[in-house]
Amino acid sequence: MLCRKRHFISILAALVLATAFAQAQKPALTKSVDEPGRSPYTSNVVQSCPLFSCSFVFKPVPVGFRLVVTHASVWYKTDSTSGVTYALLSQTPSGQSYREYLPLPTLTGSRYVVSSSPVTYYVEPGQTPQIDVTNSLEFPGEASISGYLVAIP
Repeated sequence: MLCRKRHFISILAALVLATAFAQAQKPALTKSVDEPGRSPYTSNVVQSCPLFSCSFVFKPVPVGFRLVVTHASVWYKTDSTSGVTYALLSQTPSGQSYREYLPLPTLTGSRYVVSSSPVTYYVEPGQTPQIDVTNSLEFPGEASISGYLVAIP
């Protein structure tokens, strides 16, 4: 009878230890509130631009969030002889001096310019992202940005 009790106690102890080890090896269930797919962001602006320069201004970033821009693009009409000086992503009011210049294509007689690039650019709460371009004539154009919002504690 004493052997049976010891045997039962050792089996019970082994089961308790096995359960404790199995639970210790399970990964903790976590959820990241800053995952890019959790709060996707995309915005588009279509407008006619005056001579020489244009600012495609997007909506301000909501309070309590930081916008992480991961892609920016712009297209616009041009005359094929003058070319384009620059296309850049920035923010207003200018809380940071950093600007992200977008690659410009070489014009080969086309009347339209498309500049599109992956970027990593941060826009703080209340700031307004914008894409600026220069050109030598009045032109219609369109600009887009996409990325995701990160909650700021």
